[in-house]
Amino acid sequence: MNGTKGIVWRGASKEEILESAEKWGKKWSDIENSRRERRVSSTQIRRYYSEVKRLELLINQEGWDKHALTFKLLKAKAAYALRTERQKRQSMVDFIQVCIDKVKSKEDFDYFVLYFEAALGFAYGFGLSD
Repeated sequence: MNGTKGIVWRGASKEEILESAEKWGKKWSDIENSRRERRVSSTQIRRYYSEVKRLELLINQEGWDKHALTFKLLKAKAAYALRTERQKRQSMVDFIQVCIDKVKSKEDFDYFVLYFEAALGFAYGFGLSD
């Protein structure tokens, strides 16, 4: 799932969206990454997810235009996170960076939040832990 592979965006069927979110969830969980040193921890994912949910609240209250740049800066945070523990964070950074590039509007952002929530839910379902 490098680059845009594995990211299903608006316009895809519900089945394709859920299948894609499930694949990301597996990738982040213990199932796909049985070697503990290579998997993403729940703390790493929750850090991004919490920031996205904080921005969702602000965007819903104050509008997309006011916070679009702040959202796009998550891409820089993800790149910075790769400086340490590269292998652990690569899949999470790939997901964040590719999705952020696709978000161009409030509607895209709302879709991204749901897509991220689904992938995170699958990851926990498959055994994601610290």
